Amino acid sequence: MEFLTTSELPHPMPEQSNWCKPKLQRSQWLDLFDVEERVLAFRGIWGVMEYLSRPKPTPGDKEHEAGVDVKMTG
Repeated sequence: MEFLTTSELPHPMPEQSNWCKPKLQRSQWLDLFDVEERVLAFRGIWGVMEYLSRPKPTPGDKEHEAGVDVKMTG
């Protein structure tokens, strides 16, 4: 990620030979008629929704300055 944002090669160079190549993977196909797989699908959806609806810290917050992510409980 640092290379993408700064356009500078990392120092020291990563040991993996494919560090600069994107890896494409296909996710598991979920059968929404199967109860267990439907639960997995909705857990993923609700995880994304929880992340998107988390409280946004304001610039004056100490947690924001420290880089702490605020996690909702409930």
